[in-house]
Formats: sequence, C-alpha cells, structure tokens
Amino acid sequence: MPAHHNTKIDLAEFKRGYKVLLVSIVGVITSGAVSPLYTFGPFVQPLQQAFGWSRGDVQSAMTFFFIGLMLSSLAAAWLIARFGLRRAGMGSAIGLAVGYALMTQMTPSVWTLYAGYFLLPMIAAGTQMVTWTQLVSLWFVKNRGLALALVLTGTGLCTLLITPQVARIVASSGWQSAYLFLAVLPVLITMPLIFFWMPNQGPALAAETTAAVAATPHPAAEINQPTFATPQFWIITFGLAFTVIGILGMLTNAVPLMIDNGIAATTAASIFGSYGIALIVGRMGAGYLIDRLWAPGVAFVTLTLPAIGCVIFALQTDNTLWLVLASLLIGIGAGAEFDFASFLVARYFGVRHYSRNFSVFYAVSTLFTCITPFVFGRIYDVTGSYQTMLWICTACFLVGPSLLLFLGPYPDTQKT
Repeated sequence: MPAHHNTKIDLAEFKRGYKVLLVSIVGVITSGAVSPLYTFGPFVQPLQQAFGWSRGDVQSAMTFFFIGLMLSSLAAAWLIARFGLRRAGMGSAIGLAVGYALMTQMTPSVWTLYAGYFLLPMIAAGTQMVTWTQLVSLWFVKNRGLALALVLTGTGLCTLLITPQVARIVASSGWQSAYLFLAVLPVLITMPLIFFWMPNQGPALAAETTAAVAATPHPAAEINQPTFATPQFWIITFGLAFTVIGILGMLTNAVPLMIDNGIAATTAASIFGSYGIALIVGRMGAGYLIDRLWAPGVAFVTLTLPAIGCVIFALQTDNTLWLVLASLLIGIGAGAEFDFASFLVARYFGVRHYSRNFSVFYAVSTLFTCITPFVFGRIYDVTGSYQTMLWICTACFLVGPSLLLFLGPYPDTQKT
C-alpha cells in the first residue's frame, strides 16, 4: 500500500472547473440531504412548545428523514440517468422549496412532522450527494479527492452559516418563518447557479475526464467477484455506519443538550457553529491526506477524535471554551466521514461502477442509522438525560473507525 509523496496541487483543474465546484458546494449546502438535518436542532424545542410533543416525539422525525433519504439516494441515480444532472437538480430544488413551505402547515398530529421530514429528501432526490460528486468527478481527475472534499465542506458551511440564522429567525419570528427562510434559499441561490453554471452532459473537458476514468485499471476484486460479496464492502459500510450514528446523535442533540444545561438557544447554536468550521477543516485535511497516505489509517485517527468531544459534553460543563473545543473535535471527525466513504469505495472497488456502489453503500448505511433518532429520543424520555446517548456515541466513534483498520492493503490496480 504505497503512499503518494507528491504534494503538488494541479491548479489548472481548479481554474477550468471552479464554476462546477461552486455550484456543487451550494448544491450540497441547500440539498435535501443536508439542510433538513443540519438545521433540525433549533426547531426541536419550538415544536415541542407549539404542539405539546415530547422530545422523543420530535427527535423521531429524523428516523423518517433517514428512511426518505435512503429511498431518495436510490432514486437519484434513476433521475440523473433519465433527465440529466441539470434538469434533475433544477426540478429537485423546486421540490425542496415547496416541501419547506409545506412544513409551515403542520398540525398537532405528530405524523405531519414525520411526513414532512420523510418527503423533504424524497422530493429533492436530484440534489443528493451523488449528483454533486458525480458532477465534480467529471471535471476533476488529478485532484479529485481534494475537489470532492471541497464540495462536501457544504455540510460544514450549512452548520456555520445557515443553522445559526435559522436559530435567530426561530427566536425572533417563530418556527414557521424559519421554514420559509429555508424554502427561499434553493429558489434564490441554488436554482440560478444550476441554470447558469451547471453543465448537463459535460463539455469536452468532461468527456476527456470520462475517457480517462474508463481507461483507469480497476481492482481485480471488481472484476472477479460482486462488490457486495466482499468483506471489505461490509467493513466500510459498518465501520462508517457506526461513525454516522455517533455524528447523528451529536448533530441533532448537541444544541438541545446545551439549552437543557442553562445555555441560551442562540448561544448554544453559535457554540455548535464551531462544529461547522472544524467540519470544513476535517474535510479539507482528509481530502488531501487520503491521496497520499493509507486511507483507513487516516480515517482511524480522524474519526476517533469526536469521542473526546462526547466525553467533554458528558461532563455537563457550561464553560464556553470547553464546549467549543468539544464541537470542534466532533466536527473534525464528522467532516471527513463521507470523504472516506467515497474514497474507500472507489479505491477498493474501482471507479467503473462507482455510482452504483456508492449509492448502495449510502442507502445501506442510512438504513442502519434510521432507527438512531428514535432510540436516542426514547432514551432521553426514559432517563430525562443525554448521558446514556453521549456514552453510546463515544463507543460508536471508537468502534467504527477501528473496523476500518481491517480493510487491509489496497487492491493491486495494475491487475485486471
């Protein structure tokens, strides 16, 4: 498993593909996979107060969200094949805006909340990760890992820029206004960028890139046996699924946890906003390092850092500096999990069937996390505390990355 020692970055690719990179970053920020999840925290207590739902009832909405996300990740490939990247992205951006607007019409039946969070990713299937990573993969070859990392910083930018604004709007104007704010973003920002900057079939550069990818040797494992029969596929899936469970637990509960400890809602959202900064740093660092070092080793070091953050939160401190540090540690690990997923799937199974393999991995890992919000919500209702959840998340951040160390050397890409 040789390491690559070339530290140079081919700036020519970024000069030619910067518009594609920017539209993809904005697409991730406002996607049906990111914005509903990363802005969920500020809505929890207002929805409890408005409708009399329990904390567990509200948190269970994330279970329905992930079921919808799992199904939409499979639908995304069909949409792209049927309508093309550009039309799928445009139509789904409109669908997401409509979905957010409908969220303002929730009734006292908690099932309207569940239906809303189930439908948001479904009607925005064309804005899912596969759309933006496929687009970037058409334009970047030499710096594909770094380019993908830059695109996936959109999740951190959402936490840094959108979540605090949602919290402010909720505090000043109510939760309905916050949902309308989220509805406006894909219409006023994402759709114009897609219209003017997003190619549908790709220019000559994309065609050249596609040809280069097709000519790239593939691991023998991809040719000699089905991807899903290999132990490596399930090591990647389970290893990163454990990590995502921990991330999900902290992402949806960190803000309410701090509020319960006496911290003002806007302050809690701002503290956890540091998560977004670390997420960006984590993605950038991982994207650079995994092109040069053994990716499972990098993943182990990076993805175990959130365990320390969970321990800090478990100490129930109200010290702002310690809470910022905890958020940073969680963000560093959380910022890299899907970078590692996309890289590992391609590196161990080749790029020829990357879209299929990654879509199935994403759907399977999402399936395993669907029950997480429900379980964590019920644990809180029974114990009245986040302590049990925090220790479960700590264990997930230790076990998941450790599994990746069993992946072994990269397949010999020179054999076909």
